[in-house]
Amino acid sequence: MLSREEIYEYLNRSEEYYNKGNYDMAIEESTEYIRLRLLTEGSTYSDNEDVCMYGSPRRLRGKAYLRKGKFDRAIEDFTHIIELCFTLGVSSGDEVYKDRGIAYRGKGDYDKAIAEFDALIQRDYMIDVRESEVYKERGITYWKKGNFDRAIADFETVLQFEPKDAYAERWLECVRKMQSQEDEHLSHGFYYYNEKDYDRAIEGFTEYLRFATDKITIYGAYNIRGLAYSRKKDYDRAIEDFTQAIELSSKMGLSPVEIYKERGLVYYEKRDYNQAIADFDAVLQIEPNCTKIYEKRGLSYYCKKDYKRTIADYEAILKIEPGNSDVKRWIEEFREEFRKNNFTLVYSSGNPRF
Repeated sequence: MLSREEIYEYLNRSEEYYNKGNYDMAIEESTEYIRLRLLTEGSTYSDNEDVCMYGSPRRLRGKAYLRKGKFDRAIEDFTHIIELCFTLGVSSGDEVYKDRGIAYRGKGDYDKAIAEFDALIQRDYMIDVRESEVYKERGITYWKKGNFDRAIADFETVLQFEPKDAYAERWLECVRKMQSQEDEHLSHGFYYYNEKDYDRAIEGFTEYLRFATDKITIYGAYNIRGLAYSRKKDYDRAIEDFTQAIELSSKMGLSPVEIYKERGLVYYEKRDYNQAIADFDAVLQIEPNCTKIYEKRGLSYYCKKDYKRTIADYEAILKIEPGNSDVKRWIEEFREEFRKNNFTLVYSSGNPRF
């Protein structure tokens, strides 16, 4: 049986992993901490002591889930903390509400996200989050809803608090350009995309692009229309739009990495594995620690029966996430398939090498 001090090491490690950006290991360590506390203390463990003294592992795990894009799990953990703190009569702090709002936005529930941010702004003071941060997050949410007036008002408020906030300045410039368009096709495109009405979104962006002249909004229109086409599984048109957006990004000095990711995923769905690999290569040159893309590139190689490169990509994931048991298992399965296909293992210094 582990001592309490040994169990708390899992919580300490989860925080260290989170701070290093290794969110999978942060989730794994915090989950194991919760499991061990439940195992040793049973139903008497309910996070009470952690909330009051150490900081809840569920709060840390929720933040890691948020960074991984697992929004439902993040919301579940944040809600657990909020409800527990209410029961105990202690403050959960305000950051957990802000993070839950961001998670709601991530899953496309913009009204709930705005309600979360509204509630924070209406408070007399905030404990562990700056008011300007909440206005910024609400502004982004209004932009995603296509409500440019309110987005602009929020970004202007941010700049009143933080006059040198370059991030808010860029957002404000972008939204103002979108608002200044004479027709409403662009805003309709954003609105219907967020409502998951992809046909109307495509129609709005298409009408806008017929007469558009502003490069930054043209770039945004191609990008989001490409996403709409990909959601409809119209992969050829999605690729055309992503290609246009990549070309524009290079002319404007913007990073094309997110669009390479999207186009690579579309090529993968089309089973055009060579093109998918080329896009994933481009991503990894910019983001060499992107485990999701190593995984997708590895699967692309697998579909081409290039097991050597498949294993290499999954081993790259393991270097970034050494405790990822799923990846370890997959590597062994790939090795076994490699052997079944009559390849020969070459051994060097006692270690298997392909």
